Amino acid sequence: MHHQGRRQRVAGVLGSLNVLEPLGSLRALMQSELPILAYHRVLDMGPEADFPFDPELVSATPADFREQMNYVAAHFDVVTFRDVLRYIDGESTLPSRPIVVTFDDGYLDNYTHAFPVLRELNVPATIFVSTGYVGAEDTFWYDHLAYAIYRAPAGTFVLGTTRFELSDVASRRRATADAIRFLRGVPDAVRRAHLVRLGERLDYAIRDEDRDLSRPMGWPQIIELHEAGIEIASHTVSHPALSQCDDEVLAFELWESRRELEGRLGVPVEVIAYPFGGPGEYDHRVMRAAARSGYRLAASYINGRNPFASLAAHELRRLHVERYTDLATLASMLQLPQLFVGAQR
Repeated sequence: MHHQGRRQRVAGVLGSLNVLEPLGSLRALMQSELPILAYHRVLDMGPEADFPFDPELVSATPADFREQMNYVAAHFDVVTFRDVLRYIDGESTLPSRPIVVTFDDGYLDNYTHAFPVLRELNVPATIFVSTGYVGAEDTFWYDHLAYAIYRAPAGTFVLGTTRFELSDVASRRRATADAIRFLRGVPDAVRRAHLVRLGERLDYAIRDEDRDLSRPMGWPQIIELHEAGIEIASHTVSHPALSQCDDEVLAFELWESRRELEGRLGVPVEVIAYPFGGPGEYDHRVMRAAARSGYRLAASYINGRNPFASLAAHELRRLHVERYTDLATLASMLQLPQLFVGAQR
């Protein structure tokens, strides 16, 4: 929150001085780059304390998302990674101010809440889908864990060598963040074993009235999005931290997700976003494996810009949009991203 507050203060000052547009235009003349916005969920979750899943995965309310996309459409030329690949291959040019809008995971609200705005404003986007969850009644493992911790009785919660004391909502949010961080940093087989044991100790049953608050898309929605011009790309099968996977699991996660998407959609799938995507969640081994698996572009979740002159095709950086990101902050991130790189959570 400290960095987020600083970002918003800087953005507010820049906006009040009316310098964003002139400086942004000057930057466009001096530097050719590809900004990529990273969203997860678009949802009005109501009071945060009453939301039983992970609120940090909610990037914007539908109203805020509409405002943000209006700004993006007015000041940038939204493209897809398919357009970027055609540019790289010399088959076409890109507009003067290209930008890519992305979503990670494949939550149903991408279809129900984000898609109507994108369609109305004629804004294309890319959704990175974890194929193993498509059409599932269960939600993504990290959000299911958040739910189990939120619903757990008060008391001690143990994971590995760490003990958590669960009491109020704030303690449960801290435990969720710490538990997911721990599970992202252990070998994938260990993560799976921990989740099995947690399922035996915690109440993992999602109540019927809560299911629609965290549900993946089904194939009918994904195919409809694809036919409407939304780019569908890979986010692996089961959303592990790829650097923690052995070679066999890594190959499966990369190849199988691509095979499934291409079979369902009938088009090449050459772009992937690494799950979690931080510095510890992918490495050179993962990047080489992604390239061997046919992915020509890969997106990390590291904050930053992508100059075309030195494009890192298998570790593209993105600008994070979170539920604290107001319009002034978004505008500042896009017009003067050098002031905001390193300030992201």
